[in-house]
This record gives sequence, C-alpha cells and structure tokens, in this order.
Amino acid sequence: MSNHTDDARFFYGDSPELHPSGRFYREVHKREVVRRSPLTGKLNTMEIDITPAMYRAWLSGRYPIQQVLGHLTSDEREFLKTGLTPEDWDTIFSERPEGGE
Repeated sequence: MSNHTDDARFFYGDSPELHPSGRFYREVHKREVVRRSPLTGKLNTMEIDITPAMYRAWLSGRYPIQQVLGHLTSDEREFLKTGLTPEDWDTIFSERPEGGE
C-alpha cells in the first residue's frame, strides 16, 4: 500500500457510495481525518469534506486526487496525501537559508 495511507484514520458513519453516473454525491460529509506529520511526528486532525467512497476511489489509483477530491483545498489534499499541515509547510519554508537557496 502507498505511503499516503500511513497513519490515516477516518472517523465516520454511513455515507453514500459512488453514484451510478460515476460521479460522487456532493452532499457535505465532514469527517475528522487524523494523520501523523512526517515533519514533527505529531498526530494532527483536520475536518475534511470526504466520504469513505471518495477516499477508496482515490486510493484505488483509478482516479486522480483532483478528480475525486477536487472540491477540497490544496491544503486538505496535501494533508490527506502526506500528513503535512499548513503549519508544517510554513516551518519548512521558514527554515530556508538567507537568500532563498
């Protein structure tokens, strides 16, 4: 299994599956997603509008994340893929040496 699933846990109840048209229902399904930051090792939680069916479709590799989860912000997609939070990215880029190299 790919690295992007490491330490990913979803807290959810029942939710709709993939619509017969091949499109996903666009009801709001806020879920608490817990991922471990590869930068800090800390467990972080983000509330994301995602269903288990959407997550499975992305994990299957049949659909790119932008197609299945295009409604999410880039920060939310990054959190799902890598576990990095916006604060982690701020830390990464603030640690650059003077001059931007």
